[in-house]
Amino acid sequence: MASAIAFILFGISEALERTHGMEKIVDDLQWKVNKMTEKDEPIPNAWKCPSCGKQNPNYVGTCSCGQGKE
Repeated sequence: MASAIAFILFGISEALERTHGMEKIVDDLQWKVNKMTEKDEPIPNAWKCPSCGKQNPNYVGTCSCGQGKE
């Protein structure tokens, strides 16, 4: 009986640890979404991608969306 209780408690502790890990993942994703939706500060000597609107430094020839600098 004691081993069954220990097994149950172990399972509960594992579930709680995974829940905490999931909270971290959700927090990280929420932070990334917030950063993506914020208004970008102007970058000096940057070009704006005509496809997605992302600002890219002048030394970058291709945007991360695949559109080339024109």
